[in-house]
Amino acid sequence: MGKHHARIYSEMNEVELVGVADVDERTSGEVAAKYNTEAFTDCERLLKNDLDAASIAVPTTLHKDIALKAANYGVHMLVEKPIASH
Repeated sequence: MGKHHARIYSEMNEVELVGVADVDERTSGEVAAKYNTEAFTDCERLLKNDLDAASIAVPTTLHKDIALKAANYGVHMLVEKPIASH
């Protein structure tokens, strides 16, 4: 799902897609190359970039943990549903 988010953000005139994160280096690299942005395998390295907002599109069991990390960095977020598995 994150690939679709990256595509949409890259098409928006007033949005700068500053990076994509995926624990799979190949996946993050392919998506980053396609949308001319930086690849990360550690979401915290991306979140530390003074972001205005981030999409969280990871397996449901990780939504809560990643969302809390984003909140700790003061990043607004769009979280794929459901927001948490428990």
